[in-house]
Amino acid sequence: MTKVFISYSHDSDEHREWVLGLSERLRQDGIVTILDRYVENGSPPKGWPLWMLDSLDEAPHVLCVCTETYYRRFRGFEVPGKGKGVDWEGTMITQALYNARSVSSKFIAVLCKSDDEPYIPEPLRPRAHYVLSSEGNYQALYDALLNQGGVKPGNVGPLKIKPHEDVKPLNFDAQPQLTASQVRAREKKFLYHSGDLDQVDQKSKPIRDPEYLLGLLDRKPQHVHFDYQIPEKRPVDEGKAYGFCIFGPRNEWPNAVRFTLSHLLEEHKISYSKHSPEIKPLETRLNLTNNSAELLSIGETHLWKLLGRRLDCRSEKTDILKILQSKEESHIFFRELAGDEVKNHNFIAGVLLAWSKLTFGVNSHSHFLLLICESDYLSDSRFSRLFHKRSSSRWYEDLQKLLSRHQLQNSLLPTLCSPTVAEDIEDWFKNHEMPEHLRSTIRKELPKHSAIPLGDLKEKLLPILQKHHSH
Repeated sequence: MTKVFISYSHDSDEHREWVLGLSERLRQDGIVTILDRYVENGSPPKGWPLWMLDSLDEAPHVLCVCTETYYRRFRGFEVPGKGKGVDWEGTMITQALYNARSVSSKFIAVLCKSDDEPYIPEPLRPRAHYVLSSEGNYQALYDALLNQGGVKPGNVGPLKIKPHEDVKPLNFDAQPQLTASQVRAREKKFLYHSGDLDQVDQKSKPIRDPEYLLGLLDRKPQHVHFDYQIPEKRPVDEGKAYGFCIFGPRNEWPNAVRFTLSHLLEEHKISYSKHSPEIKPLETRLNLTNNSAELLSIGETHLWKLLGRRLDCRSEKTDILKILQSKEESHIFFRELAGDEVKNHNFIAGVLLAWSKLTFGVNSHSHFLLLICESDYLSDSRFSRLFHKRSSSRWYEDLQKLLSRHQLQNSLLPTLCSPTVAEDIEDWFKNHEMPEHLRSTIRKELPKHSAIPLGDLKEKLLPILQKHHSH
């Protein structure tokens, strides 16, 4: 008899009832489920940690119901004292996958809705997941639990070998002579399709310098978030304003946006553009004095001021809109928020709301705004540093609630975490051609532990990349 253990977080009463309903449906369909709600007297005699450990061992399959809260607790980012059950289960699941060398079908991610896909824990992302929003998706999960998916393959017939045809050798004297302009056009076409158009047109893709190459380290949660929020390219480009806010410690972005988000937008979303995107910092100093200002006014006033200074025009919406509509390339504007700006949720939400109301129209490029909020600003005093993790979590939740009230919840990106040496660094090697001797040198410089902040990576790797780049 098939048995599954259901691992989930107690997000809300509604969510707990949804999980209970899923468990009852599986039991109705012949699958034994292990759920904390079934424990008599409210607590197992041997305690919750041993109960969870025994349940994980007992069940051939574990369903992980992934939500933002589940992900936060799975990764250990939750406020101290909350969500200890998921934290414990997450540790056990990660260890089990590590022991199995990541080859295991035991742990299965399930989602209530597709919007929760960015919150699938990293160890579960290489495997299939199921969005239980329809009967068809539930049946797909049910088939996977019973190992009854797929169809029986047909018989393999004999190969149909074609005889070799006689080939007439080239006669170069008979080939027409290409003109100089035809040769240049052919070379340019080849370089364009091979990604080396820089050699022909210096205004196209820039040469990848060491800092930019280091910035191409993968950011999977943010990448997945962009995939959901930014539509794929279309034959007729209709420019829109996409605004995002990112939050995390200072040592996760050693060189502003280049090391965090801009490469995701360039490589995955607007690489089809004729020109590379312009990356523009918004550096004008602002003085926020009224924390209770109306959301629209505080956002619009400061956003037009920042953009007007950057674009060298009047700080008026009509002037800014006209300039951006005429641009021949997408722009990525970013601002590293000052301490008073980070602490002012109204300011952040107001800027994003004002930006979201810009529309650039058909045949115009899309433009992007990134607000970078350093969690370090939440620890100004020695006392507050003791509760830094708690204050960061509270900051994130409060901003998320505020943005949700204005339908901007998708503007808040998943919090930055340190890249892993074993996974992200190796993916970086695979996705960007590097000679083997450079890879070996980099591996020797990296510690054996699983994750390292980008700031520390820059100190170790940037000199190596610069030396290689200079040869």
